[in-house]
Amino acid sequence: YLTERYDPARWANDLRTIVNGPGCALEQSLLYLDNQSAADYLAVCDAYSMLRGALFVELQRLAPVIREHVTGPLHVIGIGSGDGRAEVCLSKALAETGPLQKLYLLDISNTLLAAAREHADAVLKHHRVEVETIHGNFHELVRYPMIHASYAPRARRLFTLFGSTLANLMDE
Repeated sequence: YLTERYDPARWANDLRTIVNGPGCALEQSLLYLDNQSAADYLAVCDAYSMLRGALFVELQRLAPVIREHVTGPLHVIGIGSGDGRAEVCLSKALAETGPLQKLYLLDISNTLLAAAREHADAVLKHHRVEVETIHGNFHELVRYPMIHASYAPRARRLFTLFGSTLANLMDE
């Protein structure tokens, strides 16, 4: 999906204005707008993949606990999904313990979103999980009807915010 307020040219101009301005904090999501920065981020993820192993083990352990509290169909919404590895790990474990209908991957970077989608498709293809990608800014989450639509009223939604996204935000 491309969101209604999808405007990468404006986002790039905002980044240029901030970088060339008198100085201020750089909002985290702007860091991955250009393909090189996103590729560098993916390289860092690959370089430190062994360190993320503990997170993946914990997510696999957590899936049955989540299922104890959520019955019926489930949608996972990965906010700021980056490379999508953590979201896919949790989704796979959830799919193995009960019905997981959809995994939404939301990111501002088309480069990261493409990498996350490719990984999700490869891992979840045998679990009948529909993968949807949303290219947008998670600060606008409330404006994305594809996540909040009532066409699946029985489905529960599990929002995730993994990685360093939360730690790098000033006000969330």
